[in-house]
Order: sequence, then structure tokens, then C-alpha cells
Amino acid sequence: MAQPTKSENPTESENRAKVLLVDDMYDNRVLISSILKKIGVKVDCAENGKEAMEKALLGDYDVILMDLQMPVMDGYQATTALRQHGFAKPIVAITAHSLNEHREKSLQSGFTAHVTKPVCWQTLCSCLSALCPKINHTF
Repeated sequence: MAQPTKSENPTESENRAKVLLVDDMYDNRVLISSILKKIGVKVDCAENGKEAMEKALLGDYDVILMDLQMPVMDGYQATTALRQHGFAKPIVAITAHSLNEHREKSLQSGFTAHVTKPVCWQTLCSCLSALCPKINHTF
């Protein structure tokens, strides 16, 4: 278990939102996680849907941010499987697919929300704030 930094006490650390970020692109994981950390979110990462499923079912995440197209298991398959296993917390699709048909397909697959890449940070943070009371970030 990671120790709190000097700027946070253990109680503050325990009350922070925990997000699982799933994307096969390393650069996307680094960029998105750095923004989330700046708004006080604890971030864990996975590289594909299979790894995300394993982590999500074992971990205590408040929200999952998941890419749609990944190797091994894509975001649609992973989200459908997570919902079948009883995972009820929000799962947000983060994808370059911006057409309404992609949005509808993601929602039908069990995603809670759909955010397009390139990510607008205000949109992402607003979405997360609406889905998770532990995330209280406004612009």
C-alpha cells in the first residue's frame, strides 16, 4: 500500500476517489492519469480489457475509464463481462469514436457515459464529478 505524501494525511488519502484507467496506449495513460492526479484522484492503470476486468473485480474503484479498441479484450467485451459479474459502479468510455452510433453502442454495452478523444479535460472532469461524489472539481 502506498504511503500518503507529506501534503496529505491518511484520512484525506482514504477519501480520495480511485479510478481505473484502461488504455492500450502508454502515452494516453500517462497524460490522462497526470490530469486526474492533479485533481486529487488516485489512479491505477490497465493495458487491455482482460487486465481491467481482473483488477476491477478485485479492486475497489469508484469509476473505470475505458478505451473501446484494445488488444486481448476490447472495452465493449470487458464492460459487458463486468456488468454480468455484478460490477455496478460507473464505467466511462474514452474513445476517438464520436459518432452517435458509437455512443449508443457503448451505452448498450453497459458503459455509463461516453467521452471522446482527444479528451476535453473540462468535459472529463465534469463527467467524473457527476458520477462520483468523491470527485469535486469545478472549472
